[in-house]
Order: sequence, then C-alpha cells, then structure tokens
Amino acid sequence: MQTAGDFGQEGTGGIVVGKKYYDYFYRARRQDMSMHFRKVVLTGSGVNKKGDMLPVDVLFDTLEFTCEGIPSFINHDYHKLFGWIVPGSLIFNDHSTLLWGKCFIPDNYEEKRYIASIASEHIKSKMTVEDEDKISIINNFKKSRDFIQEIINIGTSLVAYGDKILRIEHPDLFNAEDEDGLIPIDYLYYEGHGIFSYKEHLIFPSCHFRKSSSNLNSLNEEFLDFFVNGFDAERKLIAIDDTIIGLKSTLLRSVELDYWWGPKFKKNINEIEDGVTRHVVPEESPLRKMLGVEYVDFRWSTNKESSRVFECEEVVFEQTYGISNKEAYCCKYMHSIFAKDESCVHVDGAVRSYSDTELLKRFDSDLAKCGKNTEYMKIWRVDGRLDRECFMKLVHFFYRGNTLISEYFCDESSDFFENQIADIPNVAQSKTIGVFDDIIVSTGFMKQKRNNSCNIVINSTHTYGEEQCNESSYIDLKKIFMKNGVNFCENKFKIIHFNDTVVNLPTITHFGTDSFTNANRSLLLIKDFIQSSAGLACLISFTIACEVDEIADKIIFFSFAGTRQKICDFIEKCKIPQSHDLTKEWCIEAENFMKQKDNSQLERHVLDFISADATLKFDRILLHVEDIIVDNGILKVKFKDSVEKSFSQCFIVDEMTCPICGENYCICKCISNQRYKFKTSSEDLAFFHTDRPLSSKWSLSDES
Repeated sequence: MQTAGDFGQEGTGGIVVGKKYYDYFYRARRQDMSMHFRKVVLTGSGVNKKGDMLPVDVLFDTLEFTCEGIPSFINHDYHKLFGWIVPGSLIFNDHSTLLWGKCFIPDNYEEKRYIASIASEHIKSKMTVEDEDKISIINNFKKSRDFIQEIINIGTSLVAYGDKILRIEHPDLFNAEDEDGLIPIDYLYYEGHGIFSYKEHLIFPSCHFRKSSSNLNSLNEEFLDFFVNGFDAERKLIAIDDTIIGLKSTLLRSVELDYWWGPKFKKNINEIEDGVTRHVVPEESPLRKMLGVEYVDFRWSTNKESSRVFECEEVVFEQTYGISNKEAYCCKYMHSIFAKDESCVHVDGAVRSYSDTELLKRFDSDLAKCGKNTEYMKIWRVDGRLDRECFMKLVHFFYRGNTLISEYFCDESSDFFENQIADIPNVAQSKTIGVFDDIIVSTGFMKQKRNNSCNIVINSTHTYGEEQCNESSYIDLKKIFMKNGVNFCENKFKIIHFNDTVVNLPTITHFGTDSFTNANRSLLLIKDFIQSSAGLACLISFTIACEVDEIADKIIFFSFAGTRQKICDFIEKCKIPQSHDLTKEWCIEAENFMKQKDNSQLERHVLDFISADATLKFDRILLHVEDIIVDNGILKVKFKDSVEKSFSQCFIVDEMTCPICGENYCICKCISNQRYKFKTSSEDLAFFHTDRPLSSKWSLSDES
C-alpha cells in the first residue's frame, strides 16, 4: 500500500513547512519570484469530450477550496511531480467560464525539493482521516477489525488497509477464485467508476489498474467501465485488491480530465505475417515523461490449432513506485486468441514485473525471444466471442494514454500530443491590446491585511521604477468618492499619466461586516465615473475586493475589463453579491449574462489581460529609449529599436492644473472629467506601444 510518506522521486528530506507555502506562492503572484511559472487554463464550464460538464458553482468551489495551491502531476500520476498550481480566478467571457492558474515549475534541486515537500504534505492532509471517523469505520468491520493497519482516504472513499484484510472479512468471496487469482465479476456488484461492492463493503480492482500501480492514483475507469458493461461474454474475471476494503456510504466519484480514443483496426488478421513489430517512443515525445514508456512490442503468431495469437507488451524504463519492491518495473502485457473467422475468442491482461537486471535483458530481446522468466500477474480475463470493435476498445483502454497503440493499429503516427499542446493558449505578451470590443469579468481570492484605521483601502495600480503609482484618471474617481461622503485610506503613491484612451483604476478593498454593502456602493460610483468620462476612455479596468476572513486575511475580488458601455450593462444586470455566501449565485448570473451578450471580439487570449496579482488590467509595454532631447521646445526621441507601430508618451505628473479654478487639481474640489493640464520633467518621460493614442496637451516646462 502506497502512503503519502512514500511520495515522489525527490523525497521530502524531512522538511516541515506547514501552510507557509501559501504565502510563498501568493507573493510569487504579486512580484517576480525566482521560480518559473506559466499561466494555464485548468478547466472550464463547457462540455468536455467525455460528455461531462462542470457547472460554474462547482468551478467556484474548486477555486475557493484550492486557493492555497495544489500539486501538479505528469499524466495525473502522483509519483511524477511536475510543479505547483495556484488557481488564479474564474474568468467570465463569451459563452464559457474558465478557471485558470499559475503553474510554478521548479528549475533546480532546491526548488524541486521544496515542491516535493509541500506536495507530500498536501497528499498526507488529503489522506488523513479524523480519529472519530476511524472509530466509526472500524465498527463497520466484523471479522477483520483486529487486522486493520490504517484507515485512509484514497479520494474515492474511506478505506481500511491491512494484509489480506478483504480475505479475512469476506472469505466466501474467494471461493470462486480461479488458478490465476481472478474473481468472476458476476460475484460482485459494479458501483461504477471502476469500483465494485460485495455486501456492505467496497471492493477495489488490483492496484495494477492504477498508474504506477499505486492506490494514490485513480483507477482506469474507461477500461473497467467497458470491461463490465461494454459487451457480453461467456466469462469475465478480474483481479481484486485484497489489502483494502471500503465503506459504500463513503463512495465518491473521482474526475480525471484527460481523454483518449481507440484505433480502428481494419486489416485482415489471417493475412498478417507472424513476427514482432516494435514501436519506439521518440526521445523528444511527451509520452516518455507522461508514461515512462520505452517501446511497445506487438507480436502475431499461429498456435497448434491454427488460431492466430496476438500479444502486446508495453516496456517501461521508469520504476513502478506504487508497489513495495522499489526495484520493480511493471510492464502491461496482453494476450488474445482469434478464431479462423477472425473473431476474438479469448483475451486477457497481465503485468510482468522485471528487476533491473531482467529489464536490461528485455531491452536486448523482443517479445518472441524474451521468454516468461519474470514475475507474472494476470489481472483480467474474458472468454467468449468478441467482435473486432470490442477487442480494439479493450486494447486501447487497457493501454490508456499510450499513442503507440493507435500508431500501430492505424498504421499512421498520432498527433494527439501536438494537438493537446496547440490547445494551450499562447499567452505571450503582445505589444498592443488589439481588437477589444467586449467585457471580461473575473473573481478570485487574494490576501490583504486589514487596515484598522478605515474600512476602505485604495491600492496603487502600477510600479514605475521604484515608485508606486496610480493613473491620472484615478483623481477624478477619488473626487467622486469624496463628494459622496466615502471615507477611505490610500497608500502613498505618485500620479502617472498615459496618453491613450485606456484607464486602469486601482483595486478598492472593503473590510468589516459591511464590506459587501460598501463594495456595491463603490461599484455604482465607479459606474458614475465611467459614464461621466465620455469620449476620453474607451477601455476601462478596475477591481473591487471584499474581506471574507479577517483571521486568514482572505479577500475575494471582482475584476472587470472592457468597453465603457459593456461594463455599465454588466453592472446594471449583475451587481456584486450582498455576501460571500451568495457569490456562487453571482457567478451563475455572470455566466448567464455572458451567454446572452454578443459574441466576443477579442484579438488576444483572455489570459493576456491577467496582471501579476491575478486581477484584470490593460498592460502597456514600454519602449526602450536611447536619448531624449528638448531643442527649442521640440521633443526629439531616439529609440533603441525600430518602432513600427503607433506609440505614445507616459510620465510621472509633477503638477495637475485644474482648467476650472486654475489650482492644483489634486486638492481642489472641481471635477473636470480628465480635462486638466499636466507638468512633468524629461527625466520622468517614457514611451509605450499603443493602438489607442490620445492627443492632448502636456508640457515639459511651465508652458502648456
């Protein structure tokens, strides 16, 4: 039985980190940490290829309950750690809702060691069962309670673990066991998802139906579902795991979001020549990392009865970590017999276990010459006539994920992995925003300590050099807040002006028992600001956040980015929820709004508009300036690289002059809707790419 303490290839090194890892990766969301990461789409609300659909409220629960982060594994195998995923937010756009996150990928030994440590801790916490629950479970066993070694949670249910525990609890079940240790499935009730039951207990197939032969991993549901319900046969037998036994009342379904298909075998079996065909995994193929497969041997032969015999063995180069023998290499083996009419009359699957020495010998021979001098365990068997389609499904489900199977039977290379990689959005930063006639809305969680001096805090939007900055448009919003009697605190920052028609407003965080009520008030004031800035801002982004848990410094945010009109339309239909408990209902309303609006008109992927702290923002890309010269009031700029696209200027504002009263606009009571005059110096001047330049007056001296 594999436990969390045996997790991974890197080991934990005895490191105990508690929940500090959340702080580490949260900081990594907000600044440039050393560990490499990539934005990834984790899942969405659309119907997947298996016909499953995750409703938006389930996606929100997933976001909230995993906001501290979860380990990422290659091919969903808990023994092949890849990195650490921190969910970012739910993004509502067009006709689907996406859950995205940052996947942190370790580059060196220390980072790998750290990731392995926190992943091990995460798995242990998932497997742990409370003491009072353990007592209640133990009381459900009559004959085997004294032989229980451990009560754990394996994801699909709570189980008791112990040597031969199932044989002790239900000895009558094994009266039907054949010479290979297989049980007819007629003796069991199939609960679905690869799990059986007998009387009041759950029965699990052999661990070899799981990746790495480990009970940490999910069962091969596709194969087991088809094996039980996909066809009729004279006899179906299966190997069951006699070291674990579960309770039916704790049964849950596991979801593994990958998808594989089967090859269509059209050749005339009687015309296939005897011999072995080997398909090798290319060095650069993702299949090597995902499955640890070196090659697959396919063998056709003719037996004494002139029946055709087909054998297939998947030879691996990685050790199988889920079994007690650490030097074992478990290879899936399949054997089948075809009658003269080309129907399959027998098929079985097994696992061949090689030691290091035996595996090296296997590499030097093929399936016809390697012999059977290895540890061999048959795990399923079917007797009776099966049609060609049924046989092919058994093959491809048994070797789930191995595209060499499809490659052999189709006689063509599979481009599955290339297609999967192409499906991952390219979120490389574009220099300009491009076409954007739409709205994007997102919600997620972040950490922010409460400011005890006030319940509304306005944060800075940009970092310019070492300066914290807000855009000049924020001054108008600030005055609207003050005019309506809103008391707030703001961090120390400078004003930066971008000479374009894009506005990024700061994140406004609300604390206290009335945080959601105050947040809705702020939302309506922002709507007033948007409507009053006609003609100046064509794209606007802003974020409103509310305190959820004061002790944990947990904040939920609602982020918006879009055109003025579409943001106002959304606010009219979907105000911020009145409490955290109503957020799932808000998510449903937001998704319905997106489904009813016109189709999205975005030139870039939605992930391009996610900022470092996971909120939505329109980023500008600065140009590299080699020299700036002011000659008789004429500005001359020399760029390091050629500038092909339109660009505009930005600068730290030294002074804003009110066009109404002539005083400093930052402290006067006038609201001029962004029609003020600026003063700055050449040292604070910069330039950026933009496809939305704004022509307005500004100066480097006292003259406008």
